[in-house]
Amino acid sequence: MAFRDSGAMATTAESTASNSAGAPSPSADHAPGHALSSLLATVADELRARRAARTARLQLIRELSTYTQPGDLDDLYATLDRYDDADADEIRSIISRVRAA
Repeated sequence: MAFRDSGAMATTAESTASNSAGAPSPSADHAPGHALSSLLATVADELRARRAARTARLQLIRELSTYTQPGDLDDLYATLDRYDDADADEIRSIISRVRAA
C-alpha cells in the first residue's frame, strides 16, 4: 500500500529503498530521543530503589543498635541461627558492629 502527500512524499517502499543502508528508517521506538528517555527512566528507577534500600538498612541499624545488653544480643544471634540466608548474615554483621562499639 502506498501513501502519498501531494506527490511530494515517496511511498513507504520508495523511502525504504532510498535509505543508504537499504534498511528501513528507525521507528519512533528506536529513535535516539526515545533511547535516552528510556535510559534516564531506568537510571531514575535504580536510584529510587537504592535510596529505598539505604533508608531501610539505616532504619535496621538504628533498631538493632537499641539492643545493647549481652543477653539481648545473644538472643538475637540465637534467632538468626535458625536462618541461613544473606539477610541473616547482614543482620549478624550489624549486630557484631553494634557489639564492638
